[in-house]
Amino acid sequence: MGEPQLISDHQDRHTGPIEESLRRIARVAAALFSAPFVQIIRFGDGDGVSAEPVSVGRLNGRRPDLRLVCASLPPAATMVVVEDAVRDGRQLNGLPSSTRFFALARVEDRNGRALGAICIADHAPATLSSAQADRLTDLAALTAEVIGTQEIARLTNDLAESEARFRALSETVFSALLITQGGVIVDANEHAATLIGIDDPELLIGRSVIDLVPEDRIELVQKQLGVSGSYEVPVVHADGHEILVEVQATTFPHAGGELRVAAVRPVGGG
Repeated sequence: MGEPQLISDHQDRHTGPIEESLRRIARVAAALFSAPFVQIIRFGDGDGVSAEPVSVGRLNGRRPDLRLVCASLPPAATMVVVEDAVRDGRQLNGLPSSTRFFALARVEDRNGRALGAICIADHAPATLSSAQADRLTDLAALTAEVIGTQEIARLTNDLAESEARFRALSETVFSALLITQGGVIVDANEHAATLIGIDDPELLIGRSVIDLVPEDRIELVQKQLGVSGSYEVPVVHADGHEILVEVQATTFPHAGGELRVAAVRPVGGG
């Protein structure tokens, strides 16, 4: 990958459809890997200039810029995984000192040209299974489609196709996916609708997550709204019966507030 030239903030202040699509991919990565920090890096067309990274979450209270470590890797490094930086002998230029776990999947077009990378970082050591590596590769491929959308005339159609692939990927990764802000559902997938017993996930948008749990568990869910991690709680099906589910959630700052991405799975496959 080529050495990026950093650009000033005023050159990337607007948030367009491409940035929002990349941010949604980063949210999925944060939930899938239970990672406190995800960053998508973009390189320009042949001039070595990269756009401002799209970041989700924080690493020890900061949003580090991982473009240097991305650019310092050899072009053949399609994926790099550091499970514990303290024990790993490799020197990755630009890796923040607070980082223990780091995973990078290179984003490239169909001709092998580097477009950037999707990076995951954590302040604690972790492992990356082969299945997770496959999912990270899937996310990198989806990111390449979004970054590769350059022609204005094709923007709407290409982003719509990428959005469809985003939703298809979320269906394969999670039993149910809920994105909430302030306890209110702002996005949901088909599995979430099926779990609750409704036909259309759009019917979940705008509802409070409190509405989905029994009254005696409301206090538990309220305490968990700002916490990343996993817990079990019953949810109320549309027909009135309760389903015990496991919730794996990640909370991160977004647009002056907080977004929460929750993967929800029935306990015992119920």
